Amino acid sequence: MPGLGAKAILDILVGVGDQRDLPNAVRGLEALGFVSGASLSPPDRSAFLRRPAGEGEPPINLHLTLVDSYQWLDLLRFRDKLRADPGLAQTYENLKRRLAAASEGDLDAYTAGKSIFVAKVLEVSHS
Repeated sequence: MPGLGAKAILDILVGVGDQRDLPNAVRGLEALGFVSGASLSPPDRSAFLRRPAGEGEPPINLHLTLVDSYQWLDLLRFRDKLRADPGLAQTYENLKRRLAAASEGDLDAYTAGKSIFVAKVLEVSHS
Protein backbone atom coordinates (compact mmCIF):
# COMPACT_ATOMS: atom_id res chain seq x y z
CA MET A 1 0.00 0.00 0.00
CA PRO A 2 1.50 3.36 -0.97
CA GLY A 3 3.03 5.27 1.94
CA LEU A 4 2.93 2.37 4.41
CA GLY A 5 6.32 1.35 5.74
CA ALA A 6 7.12 -2.29 5.11
CA LYS A 7 9.87 -4.84 4.82
CA ALA A 8 11.53 -5.17 1.42
CA ILE A 9 9.35 -8.20 0.65
CA LEU A 10 6.59 -8.34 -1.94
CA ASP A 11 3.45 -9.62 -0.22
CA ILE A 12 0.97 -10.81 -2.83
CA LEU A 13 -2.59 -12.14 -2.51
CA VAL A 14 -3.76 -14.38 -5.36
CA GLY A 15 -7.34 -15.54 -5.68
CA VAL A 16 -8.07 -19.06 -6.89
CA GLY A 17 -11.50 -19.56 -8.42
CA ASP A 18 -11.95 -23.26 -7.69
CA GLN A 19 -10.71 -25.24 -4.73
CA ARG A 20 -9.70 -28.09 -7.04
CA ASP A 21 -7.18 -25.76 -8.75
CA LEU A 22 -5.26 -24.99 -5.56
CA PRO A 23 -2.93 -28.06 -5.57
CA ASN A 24 -1.97 -27.47 -9.21
CA ALA A 25 -1.32 -23.79 -8.52
CA VAL A 26 0.94 -24.72 -5.60
CA ARG A 27 2.87 -27.27 -7.69
CA GLY A 28 3.30 -24.73 -10.49
CA LEU A 29 4.63 -22.11 -8.11
CA GLU A 30 6.98 -24.61 -6.49
CA ALA A 31 8.37 -25.35 -9.96
CA LEU A 32 9.14 -21.61 -10.21
CA GLY A 33 11.19 -21.65 -7.00
CA PHE A 34 8.51 -20.96 -4.38
CA VAL A 35 8.61 -22.95 -1.15
CA SER A 36 5.41 -23.95 0.63
CA GLY A 37 4.88 -22.59 4.12
CA ALA A 38 2.15 -22.81 6.72
CA SER A 39 -1.44 -22.31 5.59
CA LEU A 40 -3.51 -19.63 7.27
CA SER A 41 -6.68 -21.70 7.04
CA PRO A 42 -7.47 -25.31 6.11
CA PRO A 43 -4.91 -26.40 3.50
CA ASP A 44 -7.59 -27.27 0.96
CA ARG A 45 -8.74 -23.62 0.99
CA SER A 46 -5.47 -21.66 1.03
CA ALA A 47 -1.70 -21.91 0.75
CA PHE A 48 1.24 -19.73 1.68
CA LEU A 49 4.43 -19.84 -0.36
CA ARG A 50 7.70 -17.94 -0.25
CA ARG A 51 10.33 -17.25 -2.82
CA PRO A 52 13.70 -16.10 -1.51
CA ALA A 53 15.42 -13.08 -2.96
CA GLY A 54 17.19 -13.75 -6.23
CA GLU A 55 19.71 -11.86 -8.31
CA GLY A 56 18.20 -8.37 -8.36
CA GLU A 57 14.78 -9.73 -7.28
CA PRO A 58 13.12 -9.14 -3.92
CA PRO A 59 11.79 -11.99 -1.80
CA ILE A 60 8.08 -12.75 -2.29
CA ASN A 61 5.42 -13.96 0.12
CA LEU A 62 2.48 -15.34 -1.86
CA HIS A 63 -0.91 -16.08 -0.33
CA LEU A 64 -3.23 -18.25 -2.42
CA THR A 65 -6.82 -18.42 -1.26
CA LEU A 66 -10.24 -19.03 -2.71
CA VAL A 67 -11.92 -15.96 -4.13
CA ASP A 68 -14.90 -15.00 -1.96
CA SER A 69 -13.64 -17.07 1.01
CA TYR A 70 -13.66 -15.40 4.41
CA GLN A 71 -9.87 -15.08 4.25
CA TRP A 72 -10.03 -13.39 0.83
CA LEU A 73 -12.78 -10.99 1.90
CA ASP A 74 -11.12 -10.17 5.25
CA LEU A 75 -7.74 -9.42 3.66
CA LEU A 76 -9.36 -7.09 1.14
CA ARG A 77 -11.51 -5.47 3.83
CA PHE A 78 -8.43 -4.87 5.99
CA ARG A 79 -6.55 -3.34 3.04
CA ASP A 80 -9.49 -1.05 2.32
CA LYS A 81 -9.70 0.06 5.97
CA LEU A 82 -6.02 1.03 5.93
CA ARG A 83 -6.42 2.93 2.66
CA ALA A 84 -9.43 4.84 4.00
CA ASP A 85 -7.86 5.80 7.35
CA PRO A 86 -4.28 7.19 7.32
CA GLY A 87 -4.22 7.22 11.14
CA LEU A 88 -5.08 3.52 11.27
CA ALA A 89 -2.43 2.81 8.63
CA GLN A 90 0.17 4.68 10.71
CA THR A 91 -0.84 2.75 13.84
CA TYR A 92 -0.42 -0.51 11.91
CA GLU A 93 2.98 0.57 10.59
CA ASN A 94 4.14 1.49 14.11
CA LEU A 95 2.95 -1.88 15.43
CA LYS A 96 4.78 -3.75 12.67
CA ARG A 97 8.00 -1.89 13.49
CA ARG A 98 7.68 -2.69 17.21
CA LEU A 99 6.87 -6.35 16.49
CA ALA A 100 9.77 -6.68 14.05
CA ALA A 101 12.19 -5.36 16.67
CA ALA A 102 10.73 -7.43 19.52
CA SER A 103 10.31 -10.71 17.63
CA GLU A 104 13.99 -10.89 16.58
CA GLY A 105 13.20 -12.79 13.40
CA ASP A 106 10.52 -15.06 14.93
CA LEU A 107 7.94 -14.92 12.14
CA ASP A 108 5.29 -16.69 14.24
CA ALA A 109 5.54 -14.10 17.02
CA TYR A 110 5.51 -11.24 14.52
CA THR A 111 2.47 -12.64 12.71
CA ALA A 112 0.61 -13.37 15.95
CA GLY A 113 1.02 -9.75 17.04
CA LYS A 114 -0.25 -8.45 13.71
CA SER A 115 -3.15 -10.91 13.73
CA ILE A 116 -4.54 -9.48 16.96
CA PHE A 117 -4.57 -5.98 15.45
CA VAL A 118 -6.11 -7.18 12.19
CA ALA A 119 -8.83 -9.09 14.06
CA LYS A 120 -9.74 -5.99 16.07
CA VAL A 121 -9.95 -3.82 12.96
CA LEU A 122 -12.12 -6.40 11.19
CA GLU A 123 -14.31 -6.87 14.26
CA VAL A 124 -15.07 -3.14 14.23
CA SER A 125 -15.85 -3.26 10.52
CA HIS A 126 -18.27 -6.22 11.01
CA SER A 127 -20.30 -4.40 13.68
